Amino acid sequence: MNQLRRRSVGFGLLLLTAAALSGCGEDGMAVVKFREGNRNHIAQGLKIGMTEEQVHTLMAKGLPSSLSTSELGSTPICLSNPHMSEVRIIGEKRVTIRWYYTHLEKNDLLISPEELTPIVFCQG
Repeated sequence: MNQLRRRSVGFGLLLLTAAALSGCGEDGMAVVKFREGNRNHIAQGLKIGMTEEQVHTLMAKGLPSSLSTSELGSTPICLSNPHMSEVRIIGEKRVTIRWYYTHLEKNDLLISPEELTPIVFCQG
């Protein structure tokens, strides 16, 4: 009887983990919608020559500016839109890169550079 109980508990934990990792939970769906929203905004609304303000307005439509979830119980995922920013001075030009979370390459609860899409702004 004890062995059967351990198998049942182990199987239940396996199913719970699989559901969380696949994005089936409420928090997981929020992350999926966050990624899909960013992809859709880039594909359907982004145009060459847009200003940083125009892009920010576009990318903010229907999405939170940040998202904090608790997938897998105690493992928080904190997303912001853009996920990260970088500014470089190249010659006389200021180059700003805004990185948006758009893809899932590996379901490890980490966001890697391969999962981000850069949008580049050049001033000067």
